[in-house]
Amino acid sequence: MSKKKEPSFIEKLITAFFMSYVLLLKVLHLPSKWFSNRVRRIMDNWTYKMLWTYISSFGTRAYLDQPCEYKVRTDKPKTIVDDQYKLSPEKIEEFHKNGFLGPFTVLSEEEMANFRSKLEKELDIDSKAFGFKTVRDRHLDAPFIMEMFKKPEITEVLAQLLGPDILMWRSHVFNKPPGGASIPWHQASTYMLEDYKQPILKTPNKNALFQLTVWIAVDEATIENGCMEFISGSHSKMRKVTIGKGDKFYSSQFEMDVDLENSKVVQMPLKPGQFVVFSERCVHGSKGNTTNTRRMGINFRAVTPETSAYVNQDKHYAAHHQLTWDLKNWKMVTLRGEDRLKLSKTKIEKEPSKETVEV
Repeated sequence: MSKKKEPSFIEKLITAFFMSYVLLLKVLHLPSKWFSNRVRRIMDNWTYKMLWTYISSFGTRAYLDQPCEYKVRTDKPKTIVDDQYKLSPEKIEEFHKNGFLGPFTVLSEEEMANFRSKLEKELDIDSKAFGFKTVRDRHLDAPFIMEMFKKPEITEVLAQLLGPDILMWRSHVFNKPPGGASIPWHQASTYMLEDYKQPILKTPNKNALFQLTVWIAVDEATIENGCMEFISGSHSKMRKVTIGKGDKFYSSQFEMDVDLENSKVVQMPLKPGQFVVFSERCVHGSKGNTTNTRRMGINFRAVTPETSAYVNQDKHYAAHHQLTWDLKNWKMVTLRGEDRLKLSKTKIEKEPSKETVEV
């Protein structure tokens, strides 16, 4: 895993001119296969709206992700589940209106204390999937994590919103220590945010609900230590950002176009073992930790079988971390039902590297 420098203003300007060249090629409808890999990926994945926003602002304005709209409005479940897990029509309608739903409970506080102890030990050793210490995708080599993710308290909620067959492409542990920084407002859809040239996820209809995130509190998440916050209804569309303004988003810096004065911000405090389900398109973030205690959570991202991840990629660049990930030991995992289409890699083919890297 390698690290890159933040681009300078001159480099951003050069990139804007480069994007103008790509836009011209796209307008002329020239086959992308004629050009370099970088040009081809941008031609194929950036819309005219994305290109013009970046070019016309000389690299200071951009979409974080491929533009799409969310217009789903229903109170009907996509899957019939046991009565004890059923969401009411009002709750289903609430999710589609607001973009998030919770809190729910998957583990008691006593059960989560046991999980927490195991997770802390797991994070202290190298990942078997990546060969180094990391907070990403520990479900690939820690069965106790998958055991929690597969509990019906979680999967049956997801099934009513996504459908009977559910896959999982990523998990992540979020550790906000005492004094930990805020995470600014952000959103995602196909994850162009990470590698601006191409999305991680590909799906037949970007306007449909094809992905959900589950965020589970390992420690208690309070307003004071930085619980999750959502802008209700903000999943209706992808918003633009101003690059170089606002708070840091890991190694990146941007300010999202949100009208906070006329928006409803919902804070989501959670007890250990509780979770919230949300669309990544719903603008979300968290304040800094002003307490003397840690706030740890773990999330995972679930998709429909029609949605693929990392197709034809052996490495993945995450711009906000300025890191490149080797994907030879990554795989898509079936969370519920079956992976009928098998669009993504489902087997690990090689032993993990033992290279030590900074994370």
